[in-house]
Amino acid sequence: MDNRKIIHQEIVLKLCDLLRYIETQLAKDWSVDNINDYLSIVALAKRMNMSVRSLTSYFKLYSGESLGKYIASRRAEYAARVFRLFPRISTAEVSRLNGFFNPPALYLFLKKYGVYKPSDLRKPTQLNIHLEFRKEIHETSYMVFKLRHGQYNDCNSIEFEENNWQLIENSISDATPSGYVGIAIDNYIEDDENSGTFMAGVIYDHKIVKVPKEFGVRIINRGQYAVFTHKGSYSLLSEFYNSVIAFLQNTTELDVELGMPIFEKYLNSPTDTPAEELITELWIPIKQ
Repeated sequence: MDNRKIIHQEIVLKLCDLLRYIETQLAKDWSVDNINDYLSIVALAKRMNMSVRSLTSYFKLYSGESLGKYIASRRAEYAARVFRLFPRISTAEVSRLNGFFNPPALYLFLKKYGVYKPSDLRKPTQLNIHLEFRKEIHETSYMVFKLRHGQYNDCNSIEFEENNWQLIENSISDATPSGYVGIAIDNYIEDDENSGTFMAGVIYDHKIVKVPKEFGVRIINRGQYAVFTHKGSYSLLSEFYNSVIAFLQNTTELDVELGMPIFEKYLNSPTDTPAEELITELWIPIKQ
């Protein structure tokens, strides 16, 4: 039985908002101070205007796991993401940003949740690779998004597009989108490389006044990006990501900016474009 069906819809919307809040706090790429305070169960219950007991009970019923375990596992995965994508940041700094006093404490935390070792995450996947890219300024925009946990392969269908990007666009009929984007946060768990959290978003040039409760909003601030272009099926994006990461780990041309999001931008759609003609841009924030 799907426990979500027995929870009042108002509570379901609150829990969806909570999941988006946790992800967006973490997804600020460690620019948030006192992360332990922001993501404590007491602070989250206060934000949701619920008691700790009610919040934790409803969350367990809704998701099948405890709220404390969920928060901890997501923090571990985001820490692994920093190790993977920002190899020049010291282990001590990653530990501090993730709310730990020293690297050994973070290592034990990652091990507990089955995440790859930092040393494995920082190993160059390829050497002497060069990829073409362009530099571009991304102006401040507002991303209205839906959040999904699960297999990335499930995000590659026309049905997924209709239930996410198209649904968002249709729900905000008084504004014109400036682009369609996605932010993927891998699980970084051994033997589970093809799943994670995916934010399917539509970006607008100005703030949307009225956003339906089932969607979240995230600001993408102005910044400089290195833009890498992929042509072909979405099923090949993982391989493309690995090539870009390998290039970033071994190049001195670019220095990735920690405080900005990495996102995909989709220039066409599988609803009317053959898979081999799909164009996806990977926007990597860089220091100016």
